[in-house]
Parts: sequence; C-alpha cells; structure tokens
Amino acid sequence: MSASSTPGLRPPPPPNTPLFGQVVAVNRVSGRQADSIQQRVNRGEQRVVLIPWGYQANCSPILWTGSARWVEPGSVGLFTAQLRPANQWVAGLPTFDVGAAWYQPYPFGEFFKYGRQRTDTGGPELTVSELWGLYTVLPTPDSLQSSGITATVPARAWARAHPSEAKRWPARRILELLEFLSKPENR
Repeated sequence: MSASSTPGLRPPPPPNTPLFGQVVAVNRVSGRQADSIQQRVNRGEQRVVLIPWGYQANCSPILWTGSARWVEPGSVGLFTAQLRPANQWVAGLPTFDVGAAWYQPYPFGEFFKYGRQRTDTGGPELTVSELWGLYTVLPTPDSLQSSGITATVPARAWARAHPSEAKRWPARRILELLEFLSKPENR
C-alpha cells in the first residue's frame, strides 16, 4: 500500500451517511505518514481498513456504490490509498481511502485489465513486489514540480538496476510518463 493525500470528497457526505470498508492485512506501507503505520506492521499489527471511493465524470470522488468487499480474500495486491488522520480511524485501525477503487488493487483491478495497451512488450507484467520496488523510488508530485530532473534520479537508477523490469508493463509506461513530466515545459 502506498499512502498519499486525502481524497477531498466535495461536497462531503452527510454526517450520518454509512461508509463501507474492507479489513485487509498489509505487509508494507510507504508514502506520506507511513512510518508509524509500518512500525505497527513490523510489530505484527497488519490489519487496516480500506474504504473504497468511486469517481464521477468530472473526476471528483463520489461515494462507492459497489460492494465494500471488492477485494477477494487471500489475494495479494498493491493499493494506492490515502491515510486518514488518526481521529478518523475505524475501531482503532489505520483507515485508508482508496480512490477509484474499481482500478485497484494491482494486478486484479480494472487498471490491470484495461490499462495495458497492445503495443506494450517486454514480457509478463511486473509482479506486485517488482511494482512496489518501482513505487518506492517515484518522486512526490511536489518534488517533481519543483525539481523534475533531480526528483527522477532514483527512478532512473531503478531502471538501470532493473533493465528487464523497466521494459515490462506497467513500469515502461510509468517511466515514460515520469520522463515527460520531469521536463520543465511539461510541468
């Protein structure tokens, strides 16, 4: 799981609106505010709550209308999610908002099914562990905006150290987009 910022549901749901989530076990966490969660995981406290969200046509988040159990028990996947402040955790468990939940987790969500283009080559898709390795070296949006070339140095080093993985989906697409966004004229 990779933690980033809050989803910004606008307008927020009414106070009594029930939100549904799924309890999952996490192995690794990275991103903003992830250190304290990773410490919990290292102590064996792996359970977290994932709250799925949908998106409407204008790309703003909406309440999830599908099942709260959108991930099959026993499956292993990579989520991108936003950690809620501790005062918003459910039953004392770290609680994450998962935007565009139908696309997650990798490799089971729609992201995997429909995100790959016919032109992608280079062997099988990355494993969850391989994609995690790439995610851990990606720059934050802020660092990419302020110093694109410098911010992408770790990702370039990852690609050099993992040439076979860098050619495979979705790494190839991620690295291409990163190079595009690192140029001043594209920020």
